[in-house]
Amino acid sequence: MNTYMAKRGLSAERLEPLQAYALAGIALKTGHNKLAITMLTSRLKNDGRLEVPYLDYMTGIAFLTDGDDRAESYLFNYAHGFKGRNFIKAAWQRLAWFHLLQGNLSNYRRCMASAGTYGFLDVDADKVAHRDAKSGVVPNPKLLRARLLSDGGYLDRAQSVLDAFFLDKDISSYDRLEAEYRQARILDEKGMAPQAIVAYQKVYETGRYDTRYYAANSALKLGDLFERLGRADMAALWYSRVEPLEFNEYRNSLTQKARAGYQRTKTNN
Repeated sequence: MNTYMAKRGLSAERLEPLQAYALAGIALKTGHNKLAITMLTSRLKNDGRLEVPYLDYMTGIAFLTDGDDRAESYLFNYAHGFKGRNFIKAAWQRLAWFHLLQGNLSNYRRCMASAGTYGFLDVDADKVAHRDAKSGVVPNPKLLRARLLSDGGYLDRAQSVLDAFFLDKDISSYDRLEAEYRQARILDEKGMAPQAIVAYQKVYETGRYDTRYYAANSALKLGDLFERLGRADMAALWYSRVEPLEFNEYRNSLTQKARAGYQRTKTNN
């Protein structure tokens, strides 16, 4: 990410709002959370510049991922004040996560009730937030923290959280599936392809009848790994296994990526 920006003569600081939106979005999706925080908090404001409300949502996510208490105000401002359609439910859910990680279950439930009430169902993140709100299932705080740390690129911290979690002798099968998925993601992000392949395959086999997205994304990630390794045949096989799974989280985006991957690798096979 830093190399990408350096080649284009871009600094992480004092970006125009639309630059911050584009570049911080990439940083958040590629595990460069600290860089995203710099971009979002130092961006240029006011003076007639176009305001992008979504930047508050992004900043809240970045701070939440980092474990920074400033996440609360940014997420609340977006969830409560944004007059558009998208990511309102998701913002309420992430605000709920903030309170859950603080140990405040009553505030968690209040925010999840808002996630189930306000906003629309146009994008996957809002659909997932709405479904989670209606289910009433409370995430395991340790696994939630591991997820956020891993997504942010804090892989060693995420691994420490998982190591502590796996010491528990009474892990439910429901939580174990997510924990093993988080472990596979960390191995993948660390570039440990052989270990990641084994871990993803285990998640796929264990979770293929679970309606959460873990098995589907594991199959997608296996397709990506085999494609990078030049194994088009295996990549196509794993890409083809995504859509038949009966999962309901992030279905649109995962199946679209799997179809595109299958077409690429089938052609090259």
